[in-house]
Amino acid sequence: MTTATKRRMAMGALVLLALWVPFHHVTTRLSGADPWKFFGWAMYAVPNSTVTVRANPLRGQERIPRLLSPDALAILETYAKRRAVWGKLISPAAMAGRILEHESDLDGLEVILRDWRVDTADARWTFDEQILTYYR
Repeated sequence: MTTATKRRMAMGALVLLALWVPFHHVTTRLSGADPWKFFGWAMYAVPNSTVTVRANPLRGQERIPRLLSPDALAILETYAKRRAVWGKLISPAAMAGRILEHESDLDGLEVILRDWRVDTADARWTFDEQILTYYR
């Protein structure tokens, strides 16, 4: 391999690395994906964010004071871990459907998603909350 070829390959690698940084930054901002994942350098500028996922059982349209089964809680925890990495790219609909399969006496499930982040205006922790309701 000639020196010119090696130089072109090195320049190509540097250009790709330079383009990856803004692409990764925009992708994680739009999708809510974890900037600490997917070979990104945005992780050095952002504290590790977390996701809170809660589910309230419903009978009719009313919340009921009942705990979910251990299987349903395991499904919820698995979804929370995946949501922390993939952000808004992973929908809670399949998770809610699986929980409703395990909890046959429920009419529906209210899913509360909190995506914690650092507010860029005042550098304080805040969250975006989304409340979704799923029925059979």
